[in-house]
Amino acid sequence: MERKDASAPVPVQPGERIAALDILRAFALLGILVMNMDAFASTWWVTVMPEARWPAWYDHAAIFIKETFFDGKFNSLFSLLFGIGFTIQLDRLAARSPRPLSIYLRRTVILLVIGLLHAFFLWTGDVLHAYAILGIFLVFARRAPNRLVIALMVLGLVWPTVRSTWTLYHYTDSDEKADRSQVEMLQRETLHAYGQGSYAEATAMRFREMKEVYSDPRSLSYYPLFFTTMLLGMYVGRKRIIQDAERHRVLIRRVMWGSFAAGIVFALLMASLRPLLEPFKPSPLGVLVSTAYGYQRPALMLFYACAIVLLCLHERWGRILAPLRFAGRMPLTNYLMQSVLCTLIFYGYGLGFYEKVGPALCLVLALVIFPVQVLASIWWFRRFRFGPAEWLWRTLTYGSAPKMRIVPAEAPGAV
Repeated sequence: MERKDASAPVPVQPGERIAALDILRAFALLGILVMNMDAFASTWWVTVMPEARWPAWYDHAAIFIKETFFDGKFNSLFSLLFGIGFTIQLDRLAARSPRPLSIYLRRTVILLVIGLLHAFFLWTGDVLHAYAILGIFLVFARRAPNRLVIALMVLGLVWPTVRSTWTLYHYTDSDEKADRSQVEMLQRETLHAYGQGSYAEATAMRFREMKEVYSDPRSLSYYPLFFTTMLLGMYVGRKRIIQDAERHRVLIRRVMWGSFAAGIVFALLMASLRPLLEPFKPSPLGVLVSTAYGYQRPALMLFYACAIVLLCLHERWGRILAPLRFAGRMPLTNYLMQSVLCTLIFYGYGLGFYEKVGPALCLVLALVIFPVQVLASIWWFRRFRFGPAEWLWRTLTYGSAPKMRIVPAEAPGAV
């Protein structure tokens, strides 16, 4: 009989998973897809000023819905879940391995590599590498007292206001000319590379875009926002608010309604004022819009998270939402597959619909793709223990390949 090392980490079993977290991951996947669809379908300039490119009323309605209820909220939700997962992972690893931190860091570095490969060879809008980089910094905050964590979160909330105010007083006419020239050149080149080019041409453009992003510190301004919600997730994990959701039901309900009230006010303010801004022209109005963006993003994210958790506690709604947990058990696979599907739909080496599909149709397309992903995930987990990308990630992390196929008796029941 084979002897197993008692100190070897044991994979998380299905019964140990927190269903609400898996459902939240699935919900985040839907929101991320809606958020990213316009970026898959159009050049950067069109996504910044979409009303000029798509004047139809239904496209304007789709832009309003996307900006008000989706943009910024769902990558924030993923950041929150990363922070919660950070706490849960370290607790579980500490109980199963003498070196929990080294396993976590190895896992995070592998995620960084996966994210960079995704960015260079599939889509430059990747967020995985950003989460991995910030996940490494999160290690240094793991022992920080809660008061310090809260103080850092407050600083993160005011970051958009600070950044836009600094730009208002330091952005010069020469900066404007340089930025306009660079954007116009990149617009022409990306339109050709992604709209008409081969896979090799598109990949060369991706390499160039990634270089542009990391050579300009302004392009990394979203890092503090992500880190803020990661810290919030770490705090929530410490307090076991999701793990013991029933015990915290009253708190979750209060946070839900408070965050909704604040979030909807700031989101509507941002969505109504943003079309009045002139690109490359910092203004006091821009500071107001950035401030509104900085507050509505985490507020509505918290509303969504709290609402989903409360619905999961309800017997009937818990059953209705249960199928989503399968998509949430393989978030890495589903996230990468969104890039595969959408680049094949829009890019020149695929169906070539780049800059030919407006915001309304993009929204519809996202709402078609996601249910297909849920159904595919249900089918997959009736046959396999892990999503394919999750299996690879786990194999590289632990240095051994876990059993992939399941016997019929282990398959999940009908949902």
